[in-house]
Amino acid sequence: MKRTPFSGRRNRAAFTLIELLVVVAIIALLVAGSFSAYGFVMEKARNKGTLTTEMALVNAVENFYGDYSRFPAPTSGSGNNKDADTDTSGAEGIVTALLGKDPTQNSKNRDYIGDMKPAKMQNGRNVDGLVNEQNNYSIMDAWGSPFKIRIDSNYDNEVDNPNTEDRGVGRSKLRKRVLIWSAGKDRDASTWKDNVGSWDNN
Repeated sequence: MKRTPFSGRRNRAAFTLIELLVVVAIIALLVAGSFSAYGFVMEKARNKGTLTTEMALVNAVENFYGDYSRFPAPTSGSGNNKDADTDTSGAEGIVTALLGKDPTQNSKNRDYIGDMKPAKMQNGRNVDGLVNEQNNYSIMDAWGSPFKIRIDSNYDNEVDNPNTEDRGVGRSKLRKRVLIWSAGKDRDASTWKDNVGSWDNN
């Protein structure tokens, strides 16, 4: 078969187009992988920052106890026969007491929290820091939920493990006086897969 001078050019052009499509597909895969890796890195950073805040809060509550020989009492505090479950929302008053803004609980007006960074607004929620709404103080995790707190308010030097999935391995009680945990990315404290707990650090 006789080839015209232009047939090779057409074949070469078609081959070049296929090459181009392959390159575009490879670039798209690389970009998608980069976004996935970026999301993973950002989530790890949020978890780490959340744990840092939790440990600061544990230390704050323990230092409060060191000064007053008692723990700060939440608004919804339990009786003396069980541990107190509360959180860092403004309604519970724990953060206000730890900041030295509640003279009834903290007569020395000592700030146990220190330089807690202010929360930032993200998707309509305050996230990752201290919130002051007309002197009503709260602390939010990296996903915009208040931290959960369990305090040894009956002073037996142990608290029930809130992670029910962990109790089957001999950890129904934890030898801690203060537990703080975050509901994590799904903002549901009852699902433990993504929760971040202060006691997991030690």
